[in-house]
Amino acid sequence: MTFGSIFSCPSDSRYFAVTLGDILVPKRWDRNGLGRHMVATYLNIMSGKINFLTVTALQNIWNDLTRRGTYSPTAGVKWYADDVVDYLKGTMD
Repeated sequence: MTFGSIFSCPSDSRYFAVTLGDILVPKRWDRNGLGRHMVATYLNIMSGKINFLTVTALQNIWNDLTRRGTYSPTAGVKWYADDVVDYLKGTMD
């Protein structure tokens, strides 16, 4: 399964064709490890280890970050990629 089959991205993006397993290995081009943490969280959702996030919510976070540059978890709050990575890391404790 590829990253692009789960998360919307252009076909010329480095993320598009990389496999889920391969993105878990740190990549220099994966800024802040965002893709790696998105996949780890996706796998945790799918395995039932995380039940407070849905795949759709995770995809929305990715879409907002890649299209707008920020994600707003609540009105008036903006998270950048580093903030999202910190949040996703916290879901894995």
